[in-house]
This record gives sequence, structure tokens and C-alpha cells, in this order.
Amino acid sequence: MTEEEKKLKAVSVEGKKVKEIDFRDTTTCETTLQMLQKVAADGHETAISRAFEMKPCPIGAESACCKHCFMGPCRLNARDPYSRVGVCGATIDTIAARNFARMVASGGAAHTDHGMGMLDVFREVINGNIKGFQIKDEKKLRSVASSIGIEVEGREVLDVAKDLYKELERTYTQVEGEIPFAKRVPAKTLETWRKHGVVPRGAMREIMEIMHRTHMGVDQDYENIVKQCSRTALADGWAVWQETISNQSQIVSAMVPSLQAVYPDHNVVAITPALVSYAQNAFGLLSLWASNGVQSVTEFTSLVPQVATETAFWTTGAASGQNFSLVAGGFLWIQFNTNQVLDLGVNSGSSLDLAAGANVFSYTGFPDAYDAFSLLRQLGANNVLSVRMLDSVSGRWRVALVQNGNPVGDNFPIPNTAVLMVNMANAVNQFYPQSP
Repeated sequence: MTEEEKKLKAVSVEGKKVKEIDFRDTTTCETTLQMLQKVAADGHETAISRAFEMKPCPIGAESACCKHCFMGPCRLNARDPYSRVGVCGATIDTIAARNFARMVASGGAAHTDHGMGMLDVFREVINGNIKGFQIKDEKKLRSVASSIGIEVEGREVLDVAKDLYKELERTYTQVEGEIPFAKRVPAKTLETWRKHGVVPRGAMREIMEIMHRTHMGVDQDYENIVKQCSRTALADGWAVWQETISNQSQIVSAMVPSLQAVYPDHNVVAITPALVSYAQNAFGLLSLWASNGVQSVTEFTSLVPQVATETAFWTTGAASGQNFSLVAGGFLWIQFNTNQVLDLGVNSGSSLDLAAGANVFSYTGFPDAYDAFSLLRQLGANNVLSVRMLDSVSGRWRVALVQNGNPVGDNFPIPNTAVLMVNMANAVNQFYPQSP
């Protein structure tokens, strides 16, 4: 074994013998890898080393254990799941739903509290109590306010900001009705949410209810509990992107389950009007994308009361499975087998119109030997904040940004065809990438 290989193994931690760990199996980030090597070489523990040492509880791993009340913990047998119930009468399905729901509540509470902290600062800034911050992007503030029904024409920015604060506060504290940002949900998606009764009322209300439902003797119906999980989760997780079709740009917004890959060979792709124009259905999409290594596309048709999907496959040179129509505002799971970037339908040679805020777009005309720093410099240090590109193999976002007028971070190469997320401080129209 070479010295480098030895560094990749953890053989002892603070005098205790532990399993050997190949840290390359735990991260694709070289910086993180170096840190893990250093910590292990110094003889200290990390969550990684403890996870390798810890043998999971076989009961808990099957979510067959409930400790939500003082009469437990109750232990069921996942191999014979319906032979008994918990003291309160909960089946193994109810117990699994309760355990998952408590994790949804915890994660939702964490995000809610982070957001509330930011909102507290926003409130104190517009009330004049915090002097170290100011509203710098008035155009973006007015855009967000207008998107949720706040009148902005002819009004002072401070007045708009105060109304926006009230609506943002309702996002957390409202107890009845629909969460204010439901106004930004695509109509078809909102119709589905309303049909299944999962439009959030307010984050705090949904978290409180999910904690109540999962208490002993309250909600025993696992489907009902999972439905409340959906409503709680939908109180969080939004994105706005810009897409270009026929040289006309528009802002599109929708709820995003996850912008990162869940598996190394899967990614989420938003269905924009441009994509619908590019390929009207799943078979058409596969015929265009198969050469890029795409093996299947999946659409989620329902999340409650049960998850339902439609999938089209590309095998032996032809499409098979369900040829579902593409509907703008939804999302697709894309499975592929190579590290390729997909052409989402923008012709090379077209100019890019980038709005202030987050823009996600595909482009097929990037010059050879182009990179993130070149893009940032050409857009202008005063106009652009950051650029991100998803590594489809690792599922990690590669990020370059502007700090103090200079590009910093990961100067990743941008291929001729790329899908990028660019965060703009100011709008830039008729932009053409130039050879560096």
C-alpha cells in the first residue's frame, strides 16, 4: 500500500481500533476528502467514521419502533408486520408514517426558523431600527411583491416593502386560507394541490398540526399522516427561473422538490414552455435525448394519497412505456448513463436575455475553452452574482461567484451545450458569450 493509499484509510481513532474507511467512497469533493484525511491522520473522529463504526438498530432501520409516548417504546416485527400493533393500537404503517412525519416537521421547523430570522432582519431594516442593511435591488423587491398581488405602481419602495413584509409573515403565521406564495404556483399544479387538499396554510400551522397528528391517540391513519407531510413540505422549497423561446424571455416559477441529484444517475428537470415546444411528449423527448445517454424519463402524476408515476424508456433504439404529454410547470426525473449535458431546446447563436434574480437556461452556443470566470467577466462584475452548473455524475452544484469585483470559487469549464443557473444583480439583455 502506498503512502497516499494509507492516508485514505482510518485505522485508529483516539486509541480505538476502527474499521478501515476509504474516504473516496464518501465524498466527491477534493477539499472535503483532504479534511477527512487530515482528521483521520490526527486520530480524531468525524460523523463519517462514527457512521462506519455504528451498527444501525435493526428495528429502527425498518421504522418498526415507536417511542412517541411514555407507554413505549413499542417494538414491532418488520418480517411479520401485521401480527401485532403498538400499545395505542398503531400498526407498523402508522408507526412508519409517524416517524417520517416527525422528521418532516423537524426539517420544516429548521427552515422556518432560518427564514423567520431573515424576516426579522427585513422588518427591522424597513422600520429603520437596523442601519447596517439596506434594500439594494428595488426592482427585485417590486417584482416579488407584484407576483403575490401587492400593488407596486406609483408607490414608494418602503411602502411596498412594508406590505411585502406582512405577506411574508403570513407565510409563516397564517392559520387559515392558502399560503400567500400559492399565487406563484402554476395553475395546473395549484389545481392538483387543491384537489388533494395539500395547499399549505402557514408553515407554523402545518408543523404544529403534524406534531399533533403524530401524538399518541390522535391520527392512526397512515395515509392521512402522509398527506399532512405533503402539506407541511409544500410550505417550503421554491425556485424562479427564466427561459427563452422564440427570442422572447419570460420568468417561470414553480415548486422544486430538489435541485440536486438524488442518485448519481438521476436529475430533476423543469418542464418549461420551451421544452414542451421542443418535444411535446415523453417519446419525442427520448428520441431527441437518447444520444446523450438518457435511458428513461419519469413524471409524477400524484403524490397523495399514494405516489403514482408514468415512465417512458429508451431501449434497443426505440421508446417504450407510457408516452405521457409534457405539461409546463411540472418536473421530470431523467435517468442517464453518461456525464452529458442535455440540450433543452435553445438554438445556438441566439442571444440571452437575463433578468435580475435567478435565471436557469440551456444554451448550445458557448465557445470552445469557455469557463465560469469568463462568463462572469463578460456579464460584468456589477451585474452578475454567481453561476452554477450541475455535475450530473456527482449530483453536486459547481459554483463560481463575484466577490469584491473579482470572480472566485470553482472556475469550472462550460461545454458548448450547457444548462446553467445564473443569479443576476441587474438585468442584461442581448448577451452573446464570446471566446475568452
